[in-house]
Amino acid sequence: MNELYVVGLGPGDPDLITVKGYKMLMDADLIYYPYTSFKYAENILIALGIDKKKMQPLEFPIRSLDLLKKIRENACRIKNSLEFYDSVVYAVEGDPMLYSTFLDLYRYLDCKVRFIPGISSINAAAAIFGIPMAEKDEIFTIIPAVNDYEYMKKMIMGTKNGAIIKAIGAKDVLKKLLDDEHLKKYYIMENVSLKSQKIYNNINDIDSYMALVILK
Repeated sequence: MNELYVVGLGPGDPDLITVKGYKMLMDADLIYYPYTSFKYAENILIALGIDKKKMQPLEFPIRSLDLLKKIRENACRIKNSLEFYDSVVYAVEGDPMLYSTFLDLYRYLDCKVRFIPGISSINAAAAIFGIPMAEKDEIFTIIPAVNDYEYMKKMIMGTKNGAIIKAIGAKDVLKKLLDDEHLKKYYIMENVSLKSQKIYNNINDIDSYMALVILK
């Protein structure tokens, strides 16, 4: 059986994919990618000039009961493809090993998998802002937004350098932390590196799932 290659597409700007990742996509016989209403992965592949005939979307339903069933079906579909195609790729936005949809599939795949890393939205946002993520012996913390005031307060108060991802999921909590002066120096970016990229100065302006907050 052939190996599956998982390629990180980067944060959104097609120019930010690695050379190795691009070559793998161009040489692939079949490319799977996560299909969502945002179409991030699909749009990157199209912008890169990938032949649409070899692009195959995989759906991941929002409902948890349907999701597990679909994940197993998708894993089986990928494994079967490896018997018929020499080069099969799963392409995912960002980096495949950092909060990616592929990690849901990974545990159900009974095949050899190789990874080609990609630039995460956190790395890209820090570069666009011109803010070092961490220096020398500093720690950088990634905080998935949770709608829990005490938890988010604890995480933010214990973080000198970090990022809050999926920030809209805790927008009201973040607003209260700001009002209570627990959230002080921060930078907000939405749709990192895309043409639709936006930079906000206030937590109140967050209105997208793709918004993240860099903490300093």
